[in-house]
Amino acid sequence: MTIEHIHNGGTPSWSGVLPGEPRAYFLESGDGERSQAFDFLATVLLSGDETGGQFGVFTVVQPAGETIIAHTHSSVHEIFYVTQGAVRVFLEHPAGNQENRV
Repeated sequence: MTIEHIHNGGTPSWSGVLPGEPRAYFLESGDGERSQAFDFLATVLLSGDETGGQFGVFTVVQPAGETIIAHTHSSVHEIFYVTQGAVRVFLEHPAGNQENRV
């Protein structure tokens, strides 16, 4: 997995390259592969490469009031765990019915 490393123009404390294979490794606070997309900073802590394609873990930091662009995932599930503030999530089910929740 390759992601451009950016964090306020600085160099990450870690090389930013995850192992790329299923094996044990340590990350310090703030470590991981970083990607700036739209108005948010994503930090990949664990990718499909490290889990044999089973799952990935990443954090996202986004300014208050910004919108997460509408998108779909055909082969993965997405989980939101909000630690500060609130997020309104909109869902559209395969049958076409929609719902949203804060």
